[in-house]
Amino acid sequence: TIEISGTLPAGASVAYENNGRTNVGNQQVTARITGSNFDDFVLTADLEITPATIRGITFEDGNFVFDGTEKTLEISGTLPNGVSVAYTDNTRTNVGAQQATATISGDNYTTLVLNAELTISPATITGFTFEDGSFVFDGTEKTIEISGTLPAGASVAYENNGRTNVGNQQVTARITGSNFDDFVLTADLEITPATIRGI
Repeated sequence: TIEISGTLPAGASVAYENNGRTNVGNQQVTARITGSNFDDFVLTADLEITPATIRGITFEDGNFVFDGTEKTLEISGTLPNGVSVAYTDNTRTNVGAQQATATISGDNYTTLVLNAELTISPATITGFTFEDGSFVFDGTEKTIEISGTLPAGASVAYENNGRTNVGNQQVTARITGSNFDDFVLTADLEITPATIRGI
């Protein structure tokens, strides 16, 4: 509400019209001063409520390691009554980065827009072994393989993994995936001489 300023003379009083506002907006208030020994005196003034500033809310960057589940960010702080938050670009599952936006608004508040970086980092591949392999020569090509179950989206490529004749070589197994750090294993593939029999 608003009030007149000044001292009313004895026998005069003031009555207000339209003098009360809670929510954002503007209205004209009338102050009517009357008294039996006075001419009526009418004053008008504007009563305005402006939007409040939303304070105490933060929206922090988030960095997650890929695990196949969707990640999101959230604001921290307590929203005033009548205020809500809407997120955009705030979900990510695969490795990469994006800017998430939190728009905080309410009828009696100035809209607050906050941005934060949502990042998914590559996961480390674990749980695999790559054992040396030794075979006796029998005229067929021999290879070795990793042991363990590849996670979804990962694949293995072998280098130098095939030998038929007697000898030894190092085999490389390279496990890759768009959501994983490359994982490289090495093992020896050996063909030993066969024993001649039946002669």
